[in-house]
Amino acid sequence: MTRDNGQADRGSIDVDALVAGMRRELEEAPRVEAGPVDGRDLLARVRAELARRRSQGETAVRDESSSAPAVEWVPSHPRIPPKREYALAELTGFDDEDFVANAYVAILRRPPDPQGFAGVLHALREGKSKVELLGNIRWSAEGVSRGVHVDGLLLPYTLVRWEQKRYIGPVVAWLHGLAKLGVTGRRQRISEARQAREAHELGRLLNRLAAAEARARRDGAREMNQLAQQVRRGERMASRYEVIANQVTEDLHSAREESRQELQRFGEELSQIRRELGEAKTALATVRMDLDAACQRLAQVTEMEQQWREQQGIAEGARRFARALDPLYADFEDAFRGAREMIRSRAAPYLDWVREGGEITAEAPILDVGCGRGEWMELARDHGMHVRGIDINRVFIETCRAAGMDVSEGDAIEVMRAMPDASMGAVTSMHLVEHLPFESLILLIDEAFRVLRPGGVIVLETPNPENLSVSSHWFFLDPTHRNPLPPVTLAWLVRERGFVDPRIERLTEARDLNAPPLWPADQPGAETVNAVIERLHVAADYSIVARKPHA
Repeated sequence: MTRDNGQADRGSIDVDALVAGMRRELEEAPRVEAGPVDGRDLLARVRAELARRRSQGETAVRDESSSAPAVEWVPSHPRIPPKREYALAELTGFDDEDFVANAYVAILRRPPDPQGFAGVLHALREGKSKVELLGNIRWSAEGVSRGVHVDGLLLPYTLVRWEQKRYIGPVVAWLHGLAKLGVTGRRQRISEARQAREAHELGRLLNRLAAAEARARRDGAREMNQLAQQVRRGERMASRYEVIANQVTEDLHSAREESRQELQRFGEELSQIRRELGEAKTALATVRMDLDAACQRLAQVTEMEQQWREQQGIAEGARRFARALDPLYADFEDAFRGAREMIRSRAAPYLDWVREGGEITAEAPILDVGCGRGEWMELARDHGMHVRGIDINRVFIETCRAAGMDVSEGDAIEVMRAMPDASMGAVTSMHLVEHLPFESLILLIDEAFRVLRPGGVIVLETPNPENLSVSSHWFFLDPTHRNPLPPVTLAWLVRERGFVDPRIERLTEARDLNAPPLWPADQPGAETVNAVIERLHVAADYSIVARKPHA
């Protein structure tokens, strides 16, 4: 935006009124026949009258140099509001100086001191991760005393700290990087949206600068016209003054010289006006300098766009690397998942659960999200049900298609978004939700709710952390697992996203727990030992079964 600086009109002497008054005084005064009029006395009176009228009519010109800057650009990203706790993504969404300032305000409840601001900003620009910097601030002495909770910070910060250890650090860094592959695309899209928003803000800023320059040009032209009118007016006043002076008697001959001097002073005023016009041109040059600065900023944006394209190349390389790991994960499944017949046996309860939502037809089939090798799809097909699958692993896709099954390759949420509303009779997912970030889990549940027909059933199976062996060992056997989900938590999430009658089905079919027997009750210490052993007898997996309401 630009700000126009107004200029007060310069006061002027009404020469016509002054001369008319002089003429009246001459006509009313008694004529002296004996000699000429005293010209010096008359000139003194003229000077006094000019000085009096100038002191009454002249006004000061505003000083344009004190005006505030016309245009100021600010980042489009808003400042973070003060809260008792934050999600990690709320703080990592900022960049550079905004990130440092918002981190101090959010965690320490104060603006950053100059030394701390410079230190954290330098570390950020040297490549330190935002998570590590946020953790350092949060668990500093002052951060601990403030006690602001940052949800989701502790685990990644701990991982970052472990990555810096001498021997185990590279392994932790590799696992951490692998776990973050699933969110890389989403973070990239957020970054793209933010950069696009900043580019639009800069475009609007350039438009405002161009409008400010146009207004400055119009103002300059208007001032030129005003100056030309004042020049013509001065010329008319000079001509009129000469006519009046010629009408005065020869006794005013000496006063004509003084009148010419007054006209010379008028010329000096015109020179002053021309100097003010020069100052206006200087102001216009300042606007042009601002425009040049905006052009430099545009060049910086172009450079940022190039950097973004380079980052796109890095992201594409990461996706290709992830694809290259598909055979490795397929081999991992073959080694640890179990034989196909065993998995089919474990999926047997699903046949009754999916029928709770009505008949499974070609128009309302089962959708198996993360279908893997397709054992459950194969079982459902053998029982006359229509079923479709989604998976991102190309090896699994080829295996399912070779068996004649209908599968789609891609991110489950993106594939589901392309499906019509109320088009599925049931949605199932075996051992997928433990691989997802919390936000993706919510999106998966929401998309399942949308594509299910009214009354349709959702079934989500995952390892059961109630089992001590699972929560302490077997869950972490798969390096792509993120975190265990207690049954009550997953059931609550499903209910909160709109499903009704969620129930927990603890699964024991075709699952050998290898748990030791309970001690006899009369054995010393049996109560304490059996409390632990009972945790080993809990079902190793569970499913959440719920329905989409009819209304």
